[in-house]
Amino acid sequence: MSFFRRHWYDVGAVVALGTVVRLIFGWHDIGVLQRLLLLNFVALLVHQYEEYGRPGSEPAIMNEVLRLPKGNFDFTEWPQRKLYFAFYE
Repeated sequence: MSFFRRHWYDVGAVVALGTVVRLIFGWHDIGVLQRLLLLNFVALLVHQYEEYGRPGSEPAIMNEVLRLPKGNFDFTEWPQRKLYFAFYE
Protein backbone atom coordinates (compact mmCIF):
# COMPACT_ATOMS: atom_id res chain seq x y z
CA MET A 1 0.00 0.00 0.00
CA SER A 2 2.92 2.32 0.70
CA PHE A 3 4.15 1.92 -2.89
CA PHE A 4 0.74 2.83 -4.29
CA ARG A 5 0.45 5.83 -1.98
CA ARG A 6 3.82 7.18 -3.15
CA HIS A 7 3.48 6.25 -6.85
CA TRP A 8 -0.24 6.45 -7.66
CA TYR A 9 0.43 8.80 -10.57
CA ASP A 10 2.91 6.30 -12.07
CA VAL A 11 0.27 3.58 -11.80
CA GLY A 12 -2.16 5.98 -13.49
CA ALA A 13 0.31 6.47 -16.36
CA VAL A 14 0.47 2.69 -16.87
CA VAL A 15 -3.34 2.51 -16.81
CA ALA A 16 -3.46 5.35 -19.37
CA LEU A 17 -1.03 3.47 -21.61
CA GLY A 18 -3.15 0.33 -21.36
CA THR A 19 -6.27 2.30 -22.16
CA VAL A 20 -4.62 3.81 -25.24
CA VAL A 21 -3.62 0.33 -26.43
CA ARG A 22 -7.20 -0.85 -25.91
CA LEU A 23 -8.49 2.13 -27.87
CA ILE A 24 -6.09 1.51 -30.74
CA PHE A 25 -6.94 -2.16 -31.12
CA GLY A 26 -10.66 -1.87 -30.37
CA TRP A 27 -11.53 1.45 -31.97
CA HIS A 28 -14.29 0.02 -34.18
CA ASP A 29 -15.66 -2.30 -31.48
CA ILE A 30 -16.82 0.43 -29.11
CA GLY A 31 -19.28 3.26 -29.56
CA VAL A 32 -18.51 6.92 -30.04
CA LEU A 33 -19.52 7.92 -26.52
CA GLN A 34 -17.32 5.22 -24.97
CA ARG A 35 -14.41 6.38 -27.15
CA LEU A 36 -14.84 9.93 -25.95
CA LEU A 37 -15.10 8.82 -22.32
CA LEU A 38 -11.95 6.71 -22.60
CA LEU A 39 -10.04 9.53 -24.31
CA ASN A 40 -11.15 11.90 -21.53
CA PHE A 41 -10.01 9.36 -18.93
CA VAL A 42 -6.61 9.09 -20.64
CA ALA A 43 -6.29 12.88 -20.75
CA LEU A 44 -7.05 13.07 -17.01
CA LEU A 45 -4.47 10.40 -16.15
CA VAL A 46 -1.81 11.99 -18.35
CA HIS A 47 -2.51 15.38 -16.79
CA GLN A 48 -2.20 13.95 -13.28
CA TYR A 49 1.08 12.28 -14.17
CA GLU A 50 2.39 15.55 -15.61
CA GLU A 51 1.33 17.49 -12.51
CA TYR A 52 2.56 15.07 -9.83
CA GLY A 53 5.17 12.91 -11.55
CA ARG A 54 6.96 15.66 -13.49
CA PRO A 55 6.21 18.91 -11.61
CA GLY A 56 7.52 22.27 -12.68
CA SER A 57 6.96 22.11 -16.41
CA GLU A 58 4.24 24.77 -16.52
CA PRO A 59 6.62 27.77 -16.34
CA ALA A 60 8.74 26.33 -19.15
CA ILE A 61 5.64 25.75 -21.28
CA MET A 62 4.37 29.28 -20.64
CA ASN A 63 7.77 30.74 -21.49
CA GLU A 64 7.82 28.77 -24.72
CA VAL A 65 4.33 30.03 -25.57
CA LEU A 66 5.45 33.60 -24.86
CA ARG A 67 8.33 32.95 -27.29
CA LEU A 68 11.22 34.26 -25.28
CA PRO A 69 14.46 34.61 -27.22
CA LYS A 70 16.43 31.38 -27.56
CA GLY A 71 19.51 31.16 -25.41
CA ASN A 72 18.03 33.10 -22.49
CA PHE A 73 19.18 30.81 -19.69
CA ASP A 74 18.80 33.28 -16.84
CA PHE A 75 15.79 31.63 -15.28
CA THR A 76 15.10 34.61 -13.01
CA GLU A 77 14.24 36.68 -16.08
CA TRP A 78 11.49 34.37 -17.29
CA PRO A 79 8.07 36.01 -16.79
CA GLN A 80 6.57 33.06 -14.90
CA ARG A 81 9.56 32.80 -12.56
CA LYS A 82 9.04 36.39 -11.37
CA LEU A 83 5.61 35.42 -10.12
CA TYR A 84 7.07 32.49 -8.16
CA PHE A 85 9.83 34.60 -6.68
CA ALA A 86 7.26 37.14 -5.51
CA PHE A 87 5.69 34.46 -3.30
CA TYR A 88 8.75 32.45 -2.20
CA GLU A 89 11.44 35.03 -1.54
